[in-house]
Amino acid sequence: MNKKYSIYKTLMILLLIHQSSFTMQSPLPHAIAFSTFYSALGYGIAKGIALWKVRTAQEAPENVQLWARDILNNKNISHANSVPLKLGNSWLVCGGSFIQIDQESAERLEKNLTKKQITSDEETERALAERSLLHEAKHYQNNDFSKGLLTHNLSIIPLVFSFFSPVKKIIYVPNIAKLLIAIGLPVVNYITFTRYQEAEADRFAFMNLSSIKKLEMNRDRKLEHAELFEFNVINYPYSSNKNWFENKIRSILFNKIHHLDQKLLNCSNNQSKHIIRQKNILITIANFIYDHQHPSFRRQVTIADECLKKRYIIENHS
Repeated sequence: MNKKYSIYKTLMILLLIHQSSFTMQSPLPHAIAFSTFYSALGYGIAKGIALWKVRTAQEAPENVQLWARDILNNKNISHANSVPLKLGNSWLVCGGSFIQIDQESAERLEKNLTKKQITSDEETERALAERSLLHEAKHYQNNDFSKGLLTHNLSIIPLVFSFFSPVKKIIYVPNIAKLLIAIGLPVVNYITFTRYQEAEADRFAFMNLSSIKKLEMNRDRKLEHAELFEFNVINYPYSSNKNWFENKIRSILFNKIHHLDQKLLNCSNNQSKHIIRQKNILITIANFIYDHQHPSFRRQVTIADECLKKRYIIENHS
């Protein structure tokens, strides 16, 4: 992503140099100014909420704090000793200001961190918590919150630009096209960049876990999630926890997958490969509808496998 940001900066410099087209009388600087103001307002609101949460949210338990800061220091995460570690209903980085630790995980972790001997389940829980912490540490270290707002700001410039009257006189843009741009470009940009950030945070976490054994535990848990999700998609088209739209799409995918399963019963080996590929695409679509912000469960398993191979090589040659 650093290369992309360099490209954006270069384009802005070129526009500024070309003063005949980049003047305050032209619509482009107005579009950029409006988009920047819009993003700055969103940034300010998000930061305000984050600062309020820093003051009001419950601190992570003492042993969890010590455990977390030790890991953050070992991985050279900025402000490892001072970044607020708060409790909430999930793992996340809030407004780029603090790391939120899942409360239920923290409570269990606080208990087993004081034990000299732990069960296999408690060992797995520690490994999963370490991965979650490293994942969020990558978001915090990389300042993904601010970068996400920047890319969103850039994505809405063409939309704002198209609404200025000097542009409309030269280029006619139908209302339906404006609507598609208004909805499509920022949404595609948001989803693409968010999924990229999540994949990179996963990769960082897998590569920096304190042992290969912990990576294997996390990889196995990701595989369990993938298999469970696929089982539910194939066998349970409706879910009471989902909205009408998702249930409708899942029902359609359910019927198509079962149709493909029927075709698999009477086909050649070459045809079966094609059918299985189609089935995997449908499952990927279901996964995207279920969670558009993160890579699919199978993609997360693939990332874990890639990191395992790299770490085997690194540790065998060290």
